[in-house]
Amino acid sequence: MSSKKAKIALVSSILAVGGFIYFIHYDQKDARKKMRQGVLNDIQRQKYKESLKNNNNNDIDNNNTDKEN
Repeated sequence: MSSKKAKIALVSSILAVGGFIYFIHYDQKDARKKMRQGVLNDIQRQKYKESLKNNNNNDIDNNNTDKEN
């Protein structure tokens, strides 16, 4: 009788540990994916800001040459 309870306890422990390992693995994968997306968003944001800055500089240069002519 106690052998059956021991087997049930062992199997349920193994399943529980397997479930925890799977969950942690999935959670870490998801966290890495989100961090990588954050880096890509930062790069895109920097490029956008640089393009705005370059456009501003070009507008200022164009205004200065227009005034000189």
